[in-house]
Amino acid sequence: MRFALGDSAENPIFIETLPKRGYRFVAPVSVEESVGNASWLPQNKGDETHAAKDEDSAQDAAPFLTIQSKMAHWRQRSLFGFALALLVAAGVASYHRLISADESTRVRVSQPPSVRPRVSVAVIGFNNASGRPEDAWLSTAFSEMLSTELSAGGKLRLVSGEDVANLRLSSPWSRTDTLARETTARIGTALNSDLLVLGSYTNLGRPERGQLRLDVRLQEAGTGEILAEVAEIGSSQDFFQLISQIGGKLRNRLDVPGVADTDRPAVLASLPSNSEATRLYSLGLVKLRE
Repeated sequence: MRFALGDSAENPIFIETLPKRGYRFVAPVSVEESVGNASWLPQNKGDETHAAKDEDSAQDAAPFLTIQSKMAHWRQRSLFGFALALLVAAGVASYHRLISADESTRVRVSQPPSVRPRVSVAVIGFNNASGRPEDAWLSTAFSEMLSTELSAGGKLRLVSGEDVANLRLSSPWSRTDTLARETTARIGTALNSDLLVLGSYTNLGRPERGQLRLDVRLQEAGTGEILAEVAEIGSSQDFFQLISQIGGKLRNRLDVPGVADTDRPAVLASLPSNSEATRLYSLGLVKLRE
């Protein structure tokens, strides 16, 4: 009660504490007569005396009336705050109901599986280690056949031989078995390629024996690092067998599955049927690109 009246225990205005006895009300109390009931009475000195007493009583009751006004104001604010809290709670509940209903009716779309980008490979040519001019066409033949072999199955993305030839004409590089890092980085950037395939070939023994040795290196374009080195010896009359063996070793190094039996007929159909047709086809490509 003292807290509601805004009273103080040290300097009480309304309630005084009596140690070991209790409390007592110390504010002055008076009874105010209704003005309407006494309006017809004659005014005299007694009336003046009563008026003075009434004025003193009103002054004594002023603090009590002020406290009552404060209490009424506090009750109004409490009721307003309680009503506002109810409105907020109702709004939050309605929002959660709407969200729950929306989630229950929403169609869940499955996320598409992540797509792993294919490694890009550029077969940039082979050096004629024997130096015989009549064997120069083999560089183009081996490049085209190896690109066809590696592209089978669609696991690797092969740069077209035409793009490689155009880059060699516009920005040539040395014909060696291995290229420096600066050169591989330049070629890889120009061809948008991750890996480069290059190497050399040479005839073994007498020409009539028809034996070829093909050395192939796989280099990372960005760093110039040699990732694999493979070599195969085969007959000049069966280029496909030689290239198939080289392609299989490169696929193993790149952790790429080999050519499926269902893809093998398509690979064979895209290659010339014999060594002479291969030679003429390769010479035609060189002339066309030049």
